[in-house]
Amino acid sequence: MPGRILLIDAVSASRIVLRFRLSTSCYEVFTAASAKEAVETGKSCKPDLIVISRNTGDGGTEGLIERFSRLPATRNAPILVLTAAESAQQRIALLKAGAEDVIERTADDDLLMARLRVLMRRRATAEEVIQRDSTQRQLAMCEPVQTFHRPGLVALVAPDAHRAQAWLEVLSPLTEDNLTVITMEAALAACPRGPAPDVFVVACSTAARDPGLRLLSELRSRTETRHSATVALVEGEQSNQDLVRDRAAMALDVGAADVLVNGFNQVELALRIKRQMAFKKQADQLRNSVRAGLQMAVCDPLTGLYNRRYAMPHLARIAAAASDRGRPFATMLLDLDRFKTVNDTYGHKAGDEVLVAVAERLKDNLRSHDLLARIGGEEFLVAMPDTGHKNAREAADRLRDIVRKTPIDVPGLERGISVTCSIGVSVTQPRKSAVLTPVPDVAGLIDVADSALYQSKADGRDMVTFARPAA
Repeated sequence: MPGRILLIDAVSASRIVLRFRLSTSCYEVFTAASAKEAVETGKSCKPDLIVISRNTGDGGTEGLIERFSRLPATRNAPILVLTAAESAQQRIALLKAGAEDVIERTADDDLLMARLRVLMRRRATAEEVIQRDSTQRQLAMCEPVQTFHRPGLVALVAPDAHRAQAWLEVLSPLTEDNLTVITMEAALAACPRGPAPDVFVVACSTAARDPGLRLLSELRSRTETRHSATVALVEGEQSNQDLVRDRAAMALDVGAADVLVNGFNQVELALRIKRQMAFKKQADQLRNSVRAGLQMAVCDPLTGLYNRRYAMPHLARIAAAASDRGRPFATMLLDLDRFKTVNDTYGHKAGDEVLVAVAERLKDNLRSHDLLARIGGEEFLVAMPDTGHKNAREAADRLRDIVRKTPIDVPGLERGISVTCSIGVSVTQPRKSAVLTPVPDVAGLIDVADSALYQSKADGRDMVTFARPAA
C-alpha cells in the first residue's frame, strides 16, 4: 500500500466517489462523515495524509484542522482540503490554519493525484528521518533542538527579469528570508560561491516547451540543489484552466514541492514559501544531526555501516511500525563463509579490505530506508520494512550473488579474494485485526534469523534459508 488516507466528507455520494478515486491508486482509505467521527477514526488509523472536503457538515474546516494538529496520531499528517471555487482570502485562511494545500473539488484526477504523491513522499521521508533521529535520542546522542533559525535564501526565477523583480518588491515586506532574482541559466549552474538557495520559486507556463518545467526537473536531479524546496507558479489563460491544472500536475511530478495555480497572490505565495522553508530547514537540521552524531557513536569505524548499538533499537522501531500498520518486514543475518581462512591465508589487513568491499556491495544493493549494520566480526544485519516473502527472497538472492560473483581486489595481491556468504531470513507479517498485534521482540527476531543462518551453514554454506514467519 502506498499509504493511509483519512477522507472526511459529510455527503455520502461525494465520499464514495472520492474514496473510489483514491482506492484505484492503491491507497488505504478510511472515511468519516463528520468531524467527531474523523477525530476518532484518525486516532485509530494513524493516517499518513488527511483529505478534508468542505462538506464537513458539523463545524468549520479550520477548527477541524486545529484539532488534528493537537492529536499525536494525526499532528504530523499533511492536510489537503478539497473545496469549491473560493476567494483568495478563504484559501489563505485555510493555509494559515494549517492546510498543506487547497484544491478545487472539480479539479481533474491528475492534479489531485500528483499532489497526493508529493505529500506522501514528503511524509515518508520525514517519517524515516524522524525515526532515525528518535533512535539517536534514545541513545542520548542528540543535542536539544535549536529554536533560532537564520533567514533562508529564496531565489525567484522567471523568463523575464522584470517580472521576477516585481515579485521581489511585493514579497519583501511579507517575509524575513532573503530574496534574490536569478536567471534560469544561473539556476542551472553549480553554486561555487556558496550554498544553494533554500527555496526556488519558478515561473511555469502552458507553452509547449516550457523551460520552467525543465528547470524543476534539473534542480531535483542535481547534487547542489536536490535538497532545495521548489514552488512552481503556473499561470495561463483564464479560459484554459484545464491546461493550467495539467501543467501544475506535471510540475509536481517532475520535482516541485508546491504549486500555485490561482494566479499570482503575494500573500498566498509568501505563506507557501514560509512553509517550504520550514520543511527544508527541519529536514536539514535532522539530517545534519543524525549524520554527525551517528557517524561518531553508532557507526562501525572499519566499514562505515551502523553497528549493533544503533541496529538493535532501530530494528525495534521498524518492528513497532510494522505491527502498528499491519505491514510485513524482513530480518536477515548474513555471515561470510570461512572468513577465518581469509585472515589466516592473506592476513588481517586483507581481511579488513574484504569486509569493507562486502559492506559497499551490500549497501549498493539495498534501498535507502533499509537497515544495514555490521553486528559482529564478519556478520551483517539487514532489516527491510514493507517487505514480504517474495521480495525478501529476491533481495537475499541478490545479496548472496553480489558477494560471490566478483573476486575482491586487495592491494598487494595479484589475484582477487573470492568469498561467499550464508544468509538466514525471517519475514514477519503482523496480523490485521481489531486487536493490535504484539510488537515482536528484537532478540527473538535475531534468534529466528540466526537459526535460519545456522541451517544455511549446515546445508553447505553459500545459501539462503528462510525461517518460519515470526508473527
